[in-house]
Amino acid sequence: MENVVIFDSPGKGRGLKATKEFWAGDVIFSEPSLSAVVFDSLAERICHSCFRRQEKLQRCGQCKFAHYCDRTCQRAAWAEHKQECSAIKAYGKVPNENIRLVARIMWRLDKEGSLMSDMQLITLDELEDHLNDMQEDDLKELKVDIHNFLDYWPRNSKQHTIDDISHIFGVVRPHI
Repeated sequence: MENVVIFDSPGKGRGLKATKEFWAGDVIFSEPSLSAVVFDSLAERICHSCFRRQEKLQRCGQCKFAHYCDRTCQRAAWAEHKQECSAIKAYGKVPNENIRLVARIMWRLDKEGSLMSDMQLITLDELEDHLNDMQEDDLKELKVDIHNFLDYWPRNSKQHTIDDISHIFGVVRPHI
């Protein structure tokens, strides 16, 4: 990351500042996602592994929620879907996309720690959650998501503080 520096912008969060000239099409930085889930509205039309839209998808035989192009995609997703699959079965229903995403992120953090690669700009803890800027209606939705998350999160998984859970929800929730 010798071509950019991270800076703080009061009231806005962090930004990147170029230290050299870039041209259209230049890759400034690239970082793999921490996790991903299919939106609730597309759950039956998009493969939960490769994220391609398909007419005919095969459903996970255990949780009946996740859909895959074929066995290859299902096997590729199993390491990440395994915990989600058993949690959905135990919970008795599929939680919303925010809850599923936060759970996947927390399972990954529990397994790998907060530094995922040497190219990572900042850790999840350092990301802005904007919880203090949320409107009352958004805070109510957040509290409902956290309550449902706590019901969904398996008792045999590592338990986390409400502050840590709230922070991750604040990071993943869309901000307008």
